[in-house]
Amino acid sequence: MEQAIGYLPQLLHDRPEANALELVASDLLEGLQGRALWLRWPHSESPTLEIALGDDSSPPQFPSPNVANWGNRHVCSQSQGTQVFVPLPVVGRDAGILGVQLPATVSWDSRDFAIFETVAKLLGASPILGRRLGGVIDQSRLLQRLNDAAVICGRMAHDFDNILTGILGFTDLTMPMIPPGSQIAHFLTEVSKAGQRGIVFTQQLHQLSRAGNLKPQPGNLGVILTREEARLRPILKADQRLEYRLPSDLPNVALEATPLQSVIGHLLDNAIEAVPWSGTLTVSARSVELDARAAESYLGRVQAGPMVEVTIQDCGPGIKPEHRSRLFAEPFFTTKVRHRGLGLAIVYRILYGHFGGIRLEPRPDRGTVARVVLPLTTQRLSNSGAVPQVKLGTPSGVVS
Repeated sequence: MEQAIGYLPQLLHDRPEANALELVASDLLEGLQGRALWLRWPHSESPTLEIALGDDSSPPQFPSPNVANWGNRHVCSQSQGTQVFVPLPVVGRDAGILGVQLPATVSWDSRDFAIFETVAKLLGASPILGRRLGGVIDQSRLLQRLNDAAVICGRMAHDFDNILTGILGFTDLTMPMIPPGSQIAHFLTEVSKAGQRGIVFTQQLHQLSRAGNLKPQPGNLGVILTREEARLRPILKADQRLEYRLPSDLPNVALEATPLQSVIGHLLDNAIEAVPWSGTLTVSARSVELDARAAESYLGRVQAGPMVEVTIQDCGPGIKPEHRSRLFAEPFFTTKVRHRGLGLAIVYRILYGHFGGIRLEPRPDRGTVARVVLPLTTQRLSNSGAVPQVKLGTPSGVVS
């Protein structure tokens, strides 16, 4: 096992070889003095990356991904030796699994198991694995880039506010002087519409600038969804439906109304745009208890403990794998024409600042699932933020 420790620095640096991951895995197998080594990502029925090295006479006895506690260490003793499996955590993505077949003559103690788990954690954060999966999410670098961009966006938004105030102000003053229905009136109307679009853009710049400000005041998810229902109803297409599944006893979260609505609003906007013409958008929430392993699977600053999990599911075509890997690895990445990629950047900064997190997952059939976790609050809502009873859409919780 001491030999395996010597290979750990390799995991912290990239390598130029196309088969760099296989080379590192081979070195680890030698250092672990094992007979075989297996890597699978994600740990599911349909993994996209599988590596198997060494003796194949004993097929791996992977723990089922459908078992709730598969994320713990699994040890399978056999006549040929022992198989050990540990989670392979990848920041902001589903976890993989790393396994090794030990010969019958080798026995590990608690220290050896701990070293193997450390190997898996370093491998999950390694640029070598990240390159194979497509896009390395370095949270410290991502956060620094967004913080720098937020400062610039705040200054730009202030300057644009002054410019747009002049444009819209003088347009409003001029309109009464122009004959209604004239060509000049039509032109001024278009100027006003363009100015209003500019205001929406500057609002997003302000949101990104202020998203990192910690505001752990209590927020109520039901209140926010009621507001979002009113905002979205006019823009839903004829055959689109918005369905809510919220328990009546959902606790308040440690995120006040304005940033909470920004998070939910941007994710709902993305989901609506993903649904071409018809389909159902489902918003659900529940109380969950995250352990340390589950907390690591979210992109953000999630800590183990009680949380509220919000899930937004669409039935669109889904995110292409090559795009999904770039969403957070590249700040402001977008595939949408005339979009600036600010939405997810704003969501990430807000969640990171409030000890929340996000995951984007493909649905088994089609579409995308945005999963957000938010910490609970012990404070009580003020009277201005409290709603005695929240009714969303129709009695069935469906808006269409």
